[in-house]
Amino acid sequence: MANLLDGVNINDPGCNCWSIATVLPDMVAEISFQTSNFGADVAHGPVVVNTISKSGSSHYHGEAYYYARNDVLNANDWVSNHNGTARGHASYNYPGGNFGGPIPFTHKKVLFWYGLSGFWQNLGNAASVTSHIPSADMMSGNFTATSANSALCPLGIGPGNSGSYCNDLTGTALPDGTVIGVTPGVPAGRIPAQFLNHRRGRECPGTGQGLAKGQCDALGWQRLCKFLRDHTGHS
Repeated sequence: MANLLDGVNINDPGCNCWSIATVLPDMVAEISFQTSNFGADVAHGPVVVNTISKSGSSHYHGEAYYYARNDVLNANDWVSNHNGTARGHASYNYPGGNFGGPIPFTHKKVLFWYGLSGFWQNLGNAASVTSHIPSADMMSGNFTATSANSALCPLGIGPGNSGSYCNDLTGTALPDGTVIGVTPGVPAGRIPAQFLNHRRGRECPGTGQGLAKGQCDALGWQRLCKFLRDHTGHS
């Protein structure tokens, strides 16, 4: 299936599956579906969905909106109940607006339209991530069998526990070419202080994204204005 936005294919070229642009109903003027008799301008099928964005008109028009949803009346999901996990907070907030019309002093020959929308959402338990926090000894580079490390690793700490932090790092190459537990003077279970580099991240329970879309149309003044379209997003 071809998913077009203003004639441009927005299917993900990596897998030809997901959309690389967000199509918002508040920014759409027309949607067409083609299931046969494709023109030469359509390279994909068997179904073509083409979304046409809004554009400016000879009069000023605009709108502002705010879509919101929360979890006040939500029940916990079965998996969370089964695992004894409390219901996580979920919220969905989508503010936005758009405005368009003639550009002043152009005798309504040049029209513009611009829309902006934001996405701020917290998916609750659906976005939960389970991880392990290293002990203070591990943060200092000590991966030997200390009491703090042993509390995190009840099966013990050793070279056989590869793929987890419950190993003594034997065989790990350091930036200077030495190898932990192999090179003389570099004991197992210890990261030299000069190679410690802690990066602390901030908690990010939700996701955010923005979408901006602009357009300028020229009626008779083709050299004065060209179509401007941009899609931007952040998370």
